[in-house]
Amino acid sequence: MDVLFYWLIGALILLAAAVCFFAVLLHNARRKLRQMSGHIAELERAHELESALLNAVFDSIPDVLFCKDLDSRHIRMNKSFETLFDFKREELIGKTELELMRVSEETFSEWRRWDLKVINSRKPIEIEEAAMDASGNMRMLNTLKIPLMQNGEVFGVLGLARDITERREFEEQLRAASHAKSAFIANMSHELRTPMNSIVGFSELALESEADPRTRTYLQRIVDNSHWLLQIINDILDISKIEADKMELVPVPFDPSELFAQCQTNVAPKAIEKDIGLIFYIEPFSDGKYLVGDPVRLRQILINIVSNAIKFTDSGIVRITADVTAETEDSKTIYFEVKDTGIGMTPEQIEHIFEPFVQGDSGITRKYGGTGLGLSIVKNLLDMMGGKLDIKSTPGAGSIFSFTLTFPTVEAILKMPERHALLDVAEKPYFEGEVLVFEDNLMNQMVIKEHLSRVGLNCVIAENGTVGVEMVRSRAKAGQPPFDLILMDIHMPVMDGLEAAEKIIALELEMDISTPIVAMTANVMTNDREIYRQRGMEHCIGKPFTSQELWEGLLKYMKPKGWMNRSDVAQSGDNEDSQSSLQLQDKLLALFVRDNQNRFAQIVDCIKQGDIRQAHRLTHTIKSSAGLINKVRLQEAAGDVEHLLSDGEDNTTDIHMLKLRTELKQVLDELEPMVKWDALGSRTKSSDIFAPEKRRELAQQLEPLLKSRSTESLNLLDDIRAIPGTQALAEQIESFDFKLALQTLLELMKEWEV
Repeated sequence: MDVLFYWLIGALILLAAAVCFFAVLLHNARRKLRQMSGHIAELERAHELESALLNAVFDSIPDVLFCKDLDSRHIRMNKSFETLFDFKREELIGKTELELMRVSEETFSEWRRWDLKVINSRKPIEIEEAAMDASGNMRMLNTLKIPLMQNGEVFGVLGLARDITERREFEEQLRAASHAKSAFIANMSHELRTPMNSIVGFSELALESEADPRTRTYLQRIVDNSHWLLQIINDILDISKIEADKMELVPVPFDPSELFAQCQTNVAPKAIEKDIGLIFYIEPFSDGKYLVGDPVRLRQILINIVSNAIKFTDSGIVRITADVTAETEDSKTIYFEVKDTGIGMTPEQIEHIFEPFVQGDSGITRKYGGTGLGLSIVKNLLDMMGGKLDIKSTPGAGSIFSFTLTFPTVEAILKMPERHALLDVAEKPYFEGEVLVFEDNLMNQMVIKEHLSRVGLNCVIAENGTVGVEMVRSRAKAGQPPFDLILMDIHMPVMDGLEAAEKIIALELEMDISTPIVAMTANVMTNDREIYRQRGMEHCIGKPFTSQELWEGLLKYMKPKGWMNRSDVAQSGDNEDSQSSLQLQDKLLALFVRDNQNRFAQIVDCIKQGDIRQAHRLTHTIKSSAGLINKVRLQEAAGDVEHLLSDGEDNTTDIHMLKLRTELKQVLDELEPMVKWDALGSRTKSSDIFAPEKRRELAQQLEPLLKSRSTESLNLLDDIRAIPGTQALAEQIESFDFKLALQTLLELMKEWEV
């Protein structure tokens, strides 16, 4: 019994010990489990914190950010992504764009192709792509895709996309604005050059006539300042071409000695006026070769630099040199240098003088004038030629401008002409022959006709392309000799100059005759001259033109019969030239009064009938003519209405139309009572306008022309319209209905007792 008792006691003790042992084990296990749970919780909290920080970083980035796996399935994206495409993250995680987003298979394939390129190349790629936003609008994105790598292996793609839609729209607006600016400058060029043509032309013609010294001084100042204004216009046009990247070089063989002579002729008067020494030196070429480059732009570079040097030099000298520094069998490298003793510049001023419209300081602009465009143009032209302008200057001691250019060379096979109009400015050529002039502006017709008559040439006017082409055709069919030269305005009604030139060339090829055609236009914007050349007009005379520029064009195609000294002509007091100049002044006002009596009513009728184009043209004519007779307020009023009629739409208001009518009536009332005019604008008694002998003379001239169906009858239209009751006759001749016109003339001759 005791043994059993002790055995039970021992068993209970062992059991208790085992229970305690297992309790301790359980306790320790629970303690360790609690410790592990705390560690896991810490890990979870750390992970949550890291994820929150990463999301915060992702969402703080304003650009679209996303991550994809190797199958292009999204594994992460930021708030900007959700906003742009209107998706929640949980909706897109694990999916491709094709499965959920509004993209086509073609677009997804393109995106997938770029993803694979990043994965395979293991290199970042930047692309531009289009995507549709939540509102259904297409957005342009600039996207950078980067490979995601771990342990040297790619496991996905990180994308960073920036919305550039607004930037692109802004760039388009800038391009449109640039285009509008270019168009505006082109139009302004034409508008400015048209009245300048008359200003320069009339002034030069008046200088050739008898005038007292004071009047000649005034006229010379008009010419000088007109040329200055033209240079400003040309500079602005050149800057516009450069900004639009439209400036082009035209490489041709040229003689550098002749180019230097032309520069010297151009700048010498200013140096003489300021009593500054002017020295030109070019190293003579012993091999008789020409350089190949753009002589027009090189001359522009040199004249700009030298003119600047003269402008800013009050005493001393300006020296221009050109030295050959290296040469090969087929090239020469030339160092050009312009050195002056002028006001000089500081380093700060040099730093800014290449900026357009900028000069050294405002005081320079006030004292010396100018636009600040010259050196900017020079710099850009030299960049195009492969050169660089170097400037060394000391305030108060002068400046040195230098650059080096390399030119290909060719053998000088062709000899230069014995005389060149730009060089022989002291002599005036005279010719024999007949020139057909296409020109719709009556004022310009007068100037051109007078210039041609001063050098011995007869002038036939065609007011539009259709009339001129018919003149050429009629002459050829009648077996008459062709015109010696054709001067072609580009912008004309009915048929423009380009079409007219094409038709004349085709006609002359068919009839085996040839007449040179020279473009004469105010439109000198980019590539214009090349277009004229392509249409068969190798030479172009810009409007306004000087006597020398006109002579240069004539000398290219016509051999002069001789040369006259211009100073002798001016000093001789040629009464005929003097009277001619007075008549030109009379004609200018007479034509304005005659042509604008009913002009406002015509404009109103055109607007009512919906013919906005014709209304625009009539208003443009008033504006141009008002500018020629210096009626500024009328010019401005017409300009406002013209602008409101542009683009084929009528945007005029009663206020603008009333202002135009009032200003036009005021000018007509001012001019009309000043003198009686005949149709040609000469001073005359009113009783002489319809004198029987004048009508008889006109009928005798007109009858044979109508019988032969000659378009030369068009040249008598002004005389015809001056006689009452001839409106029908004038309209029939204008319509080339010569048969009916002849019948009408014969009936009128009976009335006139001719």
